Amino acid sequence: MKKRILQIIVIIIIIATILYAYKTVGNATEISEKILGQTYGNAENSKNAISPQKGFDLSIRSFVTNINGRELINEEGKYTREPNINLDNLNSNKTTTAEYKAQKSPVRVEEGDTVIYTIRIYNEGGISGYADSITDYLPQELEFVMNDEENFNAQYGWRIDPTLRKATTNILKKPTIDPEDTLIKAFDGTTLEYKELKIKCKVICKNYIEKIITNIVEITNFSDEQGNIITDRDSSKENVMQLSNITDENLPDYKGSKTNKSVLIDTNYFYKGLEDDDDFEKLILEKFDLSLKQYITKINETEITNRVPIYKEEYNYEQNKTPLEVEENDIVEYTIRVYNEGDIGAYAKQIKNNIPEGLKFLPENLTNQLYCWKMIDENGNETEEEINAVEIKTNYLSKEKEMKTGRDNLIEQLSNTKETPNYKEIKIVFKVTNKNGKITNKSQISASTDENGRQVEDRDSIANQWNEGEDDQDIEQLQEKNFELGIIKIMNQATNQEQGQIENQEKTSEQKNTEKTKPNIKQFLLLTGALPIM
Repeated sequence: MKKRILQIIVIIIIIATILYAYKTVGNATEISEKILGQTYGNAENSKNAISPQKGFDLSIRSFVTNINGRELINEEGKYTREPNINLDNLNSNKTTTAEYKAQKSPVRVEEGDTVIYTIRIYNEGGISGYADSITDYLPQELEFVMNDEENFNAQYGWRIDPTLRKATTNILKKPTIDPEDTLIKAFDGTTLEYKELKIKCKVICKNYIEKIITNIVEITNFSDEQGNIITDRDSSKENVMQLSNITDENLPDYKGSKTNKSVLIDTNYFYKGLEDDDDFEKLILEKFDLSLKQYITKINETEITNRVPIYKEEYNYEQNKTPLEVEENDIVEYTIRVYNEGDIGAYAKQIKNNIPEGLKFLPENLTNQLYCWKMIDENGNETEEEINAVEIKTNYLSKEKEMKTGRDNLIEQLSNTKETPNYKEIKIVFKVTNKNGKITNKSQISASTDENGRQVEDRDSIANQWNEGEDDQDIEQLQEKNFELGIIKIMNQATNQEQGQIENQEKTSEQKNTEKTKPNIKQFLLLTGALPIM
């Protein structure tokens, strides 16, 4: 009996020992997982053989996020040029740099645009630290914005050097009050910590000779968590300008690492800098330029085919501008053609035409209704009273009309594959009302927008102002037949009568020479009714 009890006690001790050992191992595993998670990343990912990142390593990315106050974001609210980060090679120790995949194709801008770059500094290493100094190397086409209303650049601690070509900030260095505020923590195997700042610049290029604008940023100084000098494992301080031989002449062609793709449009490719602590971003300077040509295409039922503008080169057009003869009550059709001579798709948001003396606008005419012409009074308001109308306007070629009707109104940008610029055209019809001699019709682009419907400035014209020589306006002239023929007839009568008098009278040789070449003024005035016949 005693032996049986002893066996039971031994079994209980063995079971208790096993349970204790199991519990101890479980606790040890849990503790180990917690330590691994704090040091290298998520504990669950430790099963995927994530190895610790050794050494100090900061990297930088720069991308355009705002133009003229407009955020460049997609439907999800994410910046359209923000990099998508792939950590696979970094986690497997194949490289010391993550892959920051984003296109680097130039962002379109115009002279005078303000551009905001977002700059992010990531920590790819196993040591937390600070980006003590960030430098932006400005190209000659970008102007550092100073003294704007919001003091935008001052918020980020930017300082511009005397050459106005290099901006530097120390805003991310270790602060004395709250060291955690700017500390970029070590990589945990899952997420890259980063700090972000911005810089605002203005496009100032005026000659359009070089259209590609390249901006370069670099981490130029850094330190560890204690603020001590430290070596980055794969980058050197201030290496960009020292090693790359970058000049204003070759800067437009700069594309970072020589191993990069030459084409910068791939959104699933990592375009590297010379090292991972420098990066580049590009703009393309494009001009907005619409021009207008007006010409007569029909008088009554007669088609006029010899006045269409013919594009030659360098935005020059050959066009017949000899005044056409008309009579009272003739119906005259004008065609107004808007050309896109720029690099940006455009809309002619509004076109205006004066109502000259000698012509009457026909609001009931089907052509005028088709092209949405409205009468405008001297105060710029729409009117239904013809007697009050001084000009007419239409938005037939606007983006708004395109959205409403589904009609394609976009005038595409200049193409090197075509012999003439792209254009859209409209028509207008007038009636000749009286004998007024020469009639001058004027038309003009009074408002225009880019392909996004944004109002922009034309590079060589001022909208809604008639300034001689600008290419967003044009004239076409008529000459009334009766007026001109009447004057010719009167002149011929005066000449013939004077000639008869010369033949019937004896004159001196000097008098004959004089009067054969010049009609008698008195006779001419009598015939015209300017003097009474006595």
